[in-house]
Amino acid sequence: MVPFKLNYTVDSVQGILNFTMDVEMLTHFDEWQRSGLDDAYEAQDQWPYELRRARVITAVDYLQAQRARERLIQEVEKSFTVDAFIGNATDWEKVCMGNPVGMLVIVRRTYWFDQID
Repeated sequence: MVPFKLNYTVDSVQGILNFTMDVEMLTHFDEWQRSGLDDAYEAQDQWPYELRRARVITAVDYLQAQRARERLIQEVEKSFTVDAFIGNATDWEKVCMGNPVGMLVIVRRTYWFDQID
């Protein structure tokens, strides 16, 4: 086993990912939202809030997040002395950490829970 440590916390990586995804999502749904159709969406507790929040993100903030993401990618590349990471995947946010740096993530069940009816 080889220890692996980054200067980024799970929260900071998740923040970069959420920030970027909100803006990317807004870009995709921009016409839909400008047409006033976001109020017609049946799950008002989900996407419309993120879309409205992303609309107030400035270009400077977005570019700063992309720069932080690039620094994270470079740090991961420099630290890569192993072919694979194996670890506990029960925390969804930790599994998502590979996404911003372009790492593939494979989740495999290692044991079974008894199903309770």
